[in-house]
Amino acid sequence: MPAAVLCLALALVTCVMGAVALQYNGDGRFALPTIAASGPSAARPGMILSSEPSVQPEQPDESVPEGEGEASEPVEKTQPPQELRAVTIKPGRDFSVEGDAASIREGIDQAIDQAVQLTMNGLVIDTLGSDGSVLYSSEQLPCRQWEEGFDPLSYAIEQGKANGLYVSVICYLTDGSMGETPAVLTEVNASLIDAVTADLKRFSSTYTPDAVLFDGYHNPQDGGSYLRYLSEGGGMGYDEYMRSVPKTLLTLAVSAMQQYAPGVSVGLLSEAVWANNYEDERGSVTRAYFCAQTEGNADTVEYLEEGMFDLVAVKAYGSITDPNLPYQAVASWWTSLADGLGIPCYIVHAADRAVTDAVGWSEYDQLARQVIDAREMAGYSGSIFNSLARLIENPKDCAGKLIGYFDGTVKAEHIMQDLELTKPEKTTFTSFDPSVLFTGHTDPNTDATINGQTIVTDENGYFQLEMQLTEGENVFTIVHKGKTVTYNITRITEVVKEVSPAEGVLAVDGGTELSFSAVAYSEANVYAVINGVTVPMTLDENPDEAYRDTAYSRFIGSYTLPDATTSVQNLGAIVVYGEWDGLTKSKTGATIHVNERLLPSDGTPVVITADAAETFSASTTSHYSEPTYFPLPKGALDYVVGDEIRFTVQESGESRVYSFYKLQSGLRVLSEDVAAVSDSSAPVNNRITGYTVKSDSRYTTITLDTEQQVSYTMRYTADAITIQFHYTNSLPDSMTLSKNPLFSAANFSGDTLTLPLRNRGIFMGCAPSYQNGKLVLRFNNPPSSVSKATIVIDPGHGGNDSGALGYLAAYPEKTINYGIATELADLLEAKGADVVLLDTKYNNYSLQQRVEMATQADPHLSISVHSNSSAYSASAAGTEAYYFNYWSSGLAQFSSSYIASVLNTTNRGQKFGYYYVTRTMQYPAILIETGFVSNQTEYHKLINEDYQQEIAQAISKAVSSYLSYLYEAGSMTGTESS
Repeated sequence: MPAAVLCLALALVTCVMGAVALQYNGDGRFALPTIAASGPSAARPGMILSSEPSVQPEQPDESVPEGEGEASEPVEKTQPPQELRAVTIKPGRDFSVEGDAASIREGIDQAIDQAVQLTMNGLVIDTLGSDGSVLYSSEQLPCRQWEEGFDPLSYAIEQGKANGLYVSVICYLTDGSMGETPAVLTEVNASLIDAVTADLKRFSSTYTPDAVLFDGYHNPQDGGSYLRYLSEGGGMGYDEYMRSVPKTLLTLAVSAMQQYAPGVSVGLLSEAVWANNYEDERGSVTRAYFCAQTEGNADTVEYLEEGMFDLVAVKAYGSITDPNLPYQAVASWWTSLADGLGIPCYIVHAADRAVTDAVGWSEYDQLARQVIDAREMAGYSGSIFNSLARLIENPKDCAGKLIGYFDGTVKAEHIMQDLELTKPEKTTFTSFDPSVLFTGHTDPNTDATINGQTIVTDENGYFQLEMQLTEGENVFTIVHKGKTVTYNITRITEVVKEVSPAEGVLAVDGGTELSFSAVAYSEANVYAVINGVTVPMTLDENPDEAYRDTAYSRFIGSYTLPDATTSVQNLGAIVVYGEWDGLTKSKTGATIHVNERLLPSDGTPVVITADAAETFSASTTSHYSEPTYFPLPKGALDYVVGDEIRFTVQESGESRVYSFYKLQSGLRVLSEDVAAVSDSSAPVNNRITGYTVKSDSRYTTITLDTEQQVSYTMRYTADAITIQFHYTNSLPDSMTLSKNPLFSAANFSGDTLTLPLRNRGIFMGCAPSYQNGKLVLRFNNPPSSVSKATIVIDPGHGGNDSGALGYLAAYPEKTINYGIATELADLLEAKGADVVLLDTKYNNYSLQQRVEMATQADPHLSISVHSNSSAYSASAAGTEAYYFNYWSSGLAQFSSSYIASVLNTTNRGQKFGYYYVTRTMQYPAILIETGFVSNQTEYHKLINEDYQQEIAQAISKAVSSYLSYLYEAGSMTGTESS
């Protein structure tokens, strides 16, 4: 074996064992001087850089001036910017290397000026030109000859520094077979070592950038690798031989920089992947065809862990959606590694692919997205964009938006936003609406189109667009940032959608006011024909949750039936007509029968079986109770007169059958709430013999000694509570009340008890019950402050019920409601209130369950938190609050006013409504519509946590104001008896 080859083999083995510099003396001998680690890991305790004894360094080369390269005091290196923002300039692409020195200087100046205009703070000079030659003088790489006295690389470095840029230079270590990276080393021998050594000495002695990045060190296997190993590998193994080559080259490079340019930071320019995780569990979640450790035989992680380098720059050229080299997987893996080692990590972005057909690069936002993602990664120190030319070309304003992100004029959340559609929820469906509403969110920095027409959005990218539907098939294609969504909608014209009562026979008493409704197009003229009489119908002022995001609204009407006769009268069916856009359509409802006239002997005694039976007017057929009707307690006795009243109502597109009985006392109750009793239990000639009025800090309790558990009719006015006892002919004496905060007296007259309110309108509900044969009426006393109150908070919707959809799928109404409600609960608890917050985050409680849970908490008041929506008006805005019983209107008024103030929106005020969660007479209850999720401006506020907190503070303030208003009378306690 030739002596030189044997020595080379021994040297390569030694390089694998420790980080050493390999120098060939030219006389067949290799010297192995100790190489000091240059990276931060060199300072880590226990780090062993070499297992071999150190060898004294060779004498300085005669070509190097005496004293240069001798040991000296450490030289301070230029500190990079806190976050590097660099662009790469390449000869032949970003500046010309043709012509005389003046023209080359002009090209370099222009490139640096452009980098400065792009707000870069760093410059990376790629020394490899488009023609395969390098800018610097080289013995083993193709290079150009420049005019005497002119060195374009030196000039570029000087000008970059003069413009305040942190200048880095890419230095290649390969043997000249320069093609697509990674470059292939076609030959490794003593001549290559000589050439590399000479190049590195010359380079490090000539140029003084702030940093140098070494590339071209991989040793991938090719057809000649094994033959080279057989002739040059000596006694080492083949794999060991292949891995020793890159480390030898890099060790030479680091040694030269430490010796001749100690003030320059030394960096490793790495390929994207060290190893795939399916090849090495420590690797990245990638599917790279070329990995540094395996295909390249360069263990770049080992080099970094041994402290050879001051920094690493990674060619993360994949897009975020690249299936093989996903950007986030690559960048996060390297930044995490660098963070653990305590060295800077710079991400090299493929700016040359911006707005091209490369996977994931078609839109303007890819570069900016990558920077935004990188900034969230520990260990990230900055970015390098690999093509000045592409940034200057600026396709789709990709560079402009990137700069805008850097200077704060373009928001990160806008850049990261893709096309998101919340309405319609399905892409293929049948619609009875004359139009369809598209609601969604886009990146406002670039256009979205529908069927080729630009969609107008607000400054945050929200849009709401109404498109007319034609009869039959309609196709809408929405395109934004490379994403396409196609809707196929079949339109069927149905002016009148449903009628209530809907089907069957509705038998009612003569003289009853028949209430009916229909769902029809909001813009239609709607009327009904009953018994040959045309009855106009009007829009229901109470919103219908089921149709708020459609073109439909509920219309209501009423008709007084003729008086009863001795036989049943068939009035025929209710027919509702709708006139719209030149069309007249009809839909048929229930058939109306007027019952025959009833005789007194028809009454059947019944008892109330529900805990609190909702009562209704007997003179109407409405299935909604009224705020003037209080419930009857379990055990109350009355008589049923006439047949059961049954009719079907369409609610939220579903049919529900309601059944009622009319009571002889003039009330109407649900059939399920009563049961027949024997004649011996029938109420008659009842006597109330005495009563007690007791007041404490929580309740006023009136206990009446009654011989029979009769039904009664309770009424509220702002001045008094009146209670008419049915089937009662004897009452006790009246009494002035001096120890009660609610009532000033108990006045009995005829069959009625009147309780004058001590302060006009100050009332908080009543919970009635029969206990041991006595009627107990428990009234809520106003608490002295929020700290003495029990409050139920009910976030609307929840679980699998999203409520109204806004512009972001992640923030439907239920999420907004829950966010506000939890903030409100915290605020009220901080004031000392006992708060019961319904857990709707993962649970979708029915309306009945919500009311039951609230009632079980025995609260002073209940607040249901909702957000509003408008079907076809993105401009609809404002806050409103709904109440059912009149004593709740004050809380609704305060809430609507205070919330509107913090949202800087319209105060739509307090409104009466039939919302189920408010239809309780035991305590004040309101439903708040905080703002419109269909309004872009309000939606943007509603999803903001700071605004949610402000809304919660407004409601908390409303609660305090309301309770303060109710407590005007102060506290009175004591017991008074007749």
